[in-house]
Amino acid sequence: VNHLQSLGLEAHQVDLDESDSLKFLGSESVDFVIFAEIFEHTFFPFKSMEQLVRTLRPGGRLYFTAQRNDPKLPVRPSENQCMTQLGLTTIVQKLQCRMLWSEGKAGKWAVVIEK
Repeated sequence: VNHLQSLGLEAHQVDLDESDSLKFLGSESVDFVIFAEIFEHTFFPFKSMEQLVRTLRPGGRLYFTAQRNDPKLPVRPSENQCMTQLGLTTIVQKLQCRMLWSEGKAGKWAVVIEK
């Protein structure tokens, strides 16, 4: 965040497990959000994603990564949230977004959705 701000870009760090942690942004005020390497560390990942999507303008995009459910790979105790293909599809539908791209390999999903 400090590096982005030093380049003159607006950047913020928030605790997504806090209720309304993004209200300073307002609804539909952001074009692009990066939610990388965070999903599996939040207590309520879907609620966090709802907050992020709410900040997106129509046509805005959210890039996120999430630990992929893979029986060949161990789930680390500190990263107990993981996602199946069905879970990914369900989350995108419940967020009322459109999936533009997804890739699941090496135990990780990388996904871009559009509001």
